[in-house]
Amino acid sequence: MKEYKALFFDFDDTLFDFKKSEKIALDAAFERYDIPVNEAMYRTYDACNQAYWRGFEKGIYKSEKDSAIRFVHFCKAIGRNDIDGIEMCEYYIDVLSTTAFEIENSVALLEKLSKRYDIYIITNALARVNDARSKIGGILPFVKDRFISERIGISKPQKGFFDYCFAHIPYTKEETLLIGDSLISDIRGGIDYGMDTCWFNRFHKENPEHLPVTYEITALAQLEEIL
Repeated sequence: MKEYKALFFDFDDTLFDFKKSEKIALDAAFERYDIPVNEAMYRTYDACNQAYWRGFEKGIYKSEKDSAIRFVHFCKAIGRNDIDGIEMCEYYIDVLSTTAFEIENSVALLEKLSKRYDIYIITNALARVNDARSKIGGILPFVKDRFISERIGISKPQKGFFDYCFAHIPYTKEETLLIGDSLISDIRGGIDYGMDTCWFNRFHKENPEHLPVTYEITALAQLEEIL
């Protein structure tokens, strides 16, 4: 088994359940602005949100200010021109920053692994949100550093993101394992950079592009079997 010295962990939907936090924040924003809380509204927002994050991964959007575009587009899509999308986004971010629901005892796992490896967080996220949720989630004592796309100015899976990470740690890509849930931003990014990758596939999804992942797990506890 290969010996690693450092572990790169994605944050959302790898260590913490983003979808759960997102729903709480979205429901609060819908209620505040008198928007029906139903599946149709969720689907409309999701389309606007996915478009935003695709642009984020491509480097089109980089800052917290840019994130408001998804709410501006959402309000336009539902015909609510009376709502200030920028204000709505700010409220959503405020609520989102107050919750962090760990996945499968992820914090205890990080504590255990931190005794053997240097652990780093790599995430496409707004810095203010990740700062707050990392603190609430209790991971900071076990993490050497966090590399946040908004702070770096480059997002996963772009090469420049990983260039920045490795310029700020004392390890090579051969000594580092990347663990994440996203086949695009995490796994493809790591593979293209020449890293070993571990796909956390807890929902048993297909790998449509047959990306050559080094390891695949369906539960975080399985990571210890690899390491």
